[in-house]
Amino acid sequence: MFFIKGIVFILIVVGIFVTGEKLLRKKFDISKRDKNRPRYVNKVHMWGENLILIAFIACMFFVTIEFSETRWIGLGVAFFFLLIEFFRALMEWIYQKEQREYIIHLFAALIIIIFVLVAAYTNWLDLLLGF
Repeated sequence: MFFIKGIVFILIVVGIFVTGEKLLRKKFDISKRDKNRPRYVNKVHMWGENLILIAFIACMFFVTIEFSETRWIGLGVAFFFLLIEFFRALMEWIYQKEQREYIIHLFAALIIIIFVLVAAYTNWLDLLLGF
């Protein structure tokens, strides 16, 4: 039963994100990201994201050795996604301010923060995974 509640919570979070993204795109007149447009704004953006990924993998290696609790691993994963979203927002705000795509990344970071706070407060992730 608790597994179903966890799945429902995740679906609600995804639904809030999708709805919020559509509303933000409409309100701020942000066009959908073109599939042919490069993912990175420039080389600094590409190298920055790759360095964040390498640092995340290295940190998670040491965290899994030092701490066996899943809470620290989940917190590390959430922090990684949060850092990536803030970095993308910063790069797009600095180099492509006129497209306003950074607003979507800041909204995604807000959703991640809310998700982590609810998961930490209710302890539902530990119960869901059975650890």
